[in-house]
Amino acid sequence: AFEILQRDAAFLAIHDLNAERRDSVVQRLAERFPGRVAAGSGNPESFDLVANVTPVGMKAGDPYPVEVEKLLATQFVADAITRPEVSPLVQFAHDLGCKTMTGAGMFNAEAAILVDYLLGDI
Repeated sequence: AFEILQRDAAFLAIHDLNAERRDSVVQRLAERFPGRVAAGSGNPESFDLVANVTPVGMKAGDPYPVEVEKLLATQFVADAITRPEVSPLVQFAHDLGCKTMTGAGMFNAEAAILVDYLLGDI
């Protein structure tokens, strides 16, 4: 969330099934990025990027982290969890036609940036 705002996202809505965790994240980000972050709902309709960075989806029977029936094929959906390799959220979004990224894909992208940084390429 911090990096997305750091890279000039106009607005970021944070949703978490755990309201206490959500409110803590929103409060800390709002101090650094006033007016650009707020608590959101599970409705993903109005967003370009939908990302799950909670543990929801790691256990069989977990609910979806957002209202998946409201996802749009034009959205990018990412999930940070690595087990299962393809989360139920990513599978649903992929089947809908969304561009997606798995937890392993996110990790690999971050690792590449870290290597470039350590080698002085960025």
